Amino acid sequence: MQNFRDFIFLPDVWMITDNGCFVGTQNHLFCIPSKMEEHRSRKITTTRFSLKGKSVPEAIDELVRNASNIRELEQDLLKTKEGFPEMIHYNLNEIGAFKVQAGFLGSGIHFKEGTGKFGYRPFMQRMGKQKKEVKAFYQNHPKLG
Repeated sequence: MQNFRDFIFLPDVWMITDNGCFVGTQNHLFCIPSKMEEHRSRKITTTRFSLKGKSVPEAIDELVRNASNIRELEQDLLKTKEGFPEMIHYNLNEIGAFKVQAGFLGSGIHFKEGTGKFGYRPFMQRMGKQKKEVKAFYQNHPKLG
């Protein structure tokens, strides 16, 4: 399996106020937070996560490298989600549509659950230097809006 051909693994992405990893396949989107910030009335609480005694990027990189096929990778990530409720997951077959931005002024993935014209919500912002590869990976996806 090869990154940007069979799946996408980005070890450092930004999700609104959180940092983490992104793993995407043609069927699923996963964001695994490594650091979450909660903002409440002049107070910011930061939570850092680890998996199996390793940093989140290291643990997810190992999980990706050890998977022998896409189905195994997806199943391993879904199992990881069971013990890590902060992980964000979307099954692309169950959403209405999604968009991938990879422009000069920004990047990200937005999705909508219904079939209406409006209503895209942010899933991930700031994909880093590989944003064009992410856009190319999903360019022919049937749910791409």
